[in-house]
Amino acid sequence: MSGRYYFGAILAATSGAYAVHHFAIDTNVNDLISRDLPWRQRELDYQAAFPQSTQLILVVVDAPTPEEASTATRALASNLSTTPNIFRSFKKKEEDPSSPKRFLFLPTEQVERSTRALAGAAPIIRVLVKDPSLRGLVQALSYGLEGVKVGQITLMNLPKLLPQPRRHWKTRRRAT
Repeated sequence: MSGRYYFGAILAATSGAYAVHHFAIDTNVNDLISRDLPWRQRELDYQAAFPQSTQLILVVVDAPTPEEASTATRALASNLSTTPNIFRSFKKKEEDPSSPKRFLFLPTEQVERSTRALAGAAPIIRVLVKDPSLRGLVQALSYGLEGVKVGQITLMNLPKLLPQPRRHWKTRRRAT
């Protein structure tokens, strides 16, 4: 019986040595997908053309007062500067207090108005999503006119709910 134990021990040691030398886990997410795929090649070309947009982290510090935001930003900058092997560079962009934060957040009232307008336009949007052809546009227009008829929307607001043709369709000029 001792021969079986020796054989088992040798088999386990051999299997362990094989696993150590032949199995590896690559945790790099860029290596998980083949680089030979056409869309992956386009992504790599984009990253090569615009290297500033890869490996980028944007941090927005928001605080009740500008002073507290500046204090938090300074603390973050000092913590990030202690790990240059992880964070190679750090740029601090101070926001001008007089400029509105249009690119981040809209005022609550404006978000409520936009949400109500989208909810009111839901039937029209559903029709256009389901059928983006001219037939769908005509059906959406008829739904909009029904909304005007029952007083749900005004005739002046109807064009805002429909897509603007100039943005979506190219006009062709005839050669003379």
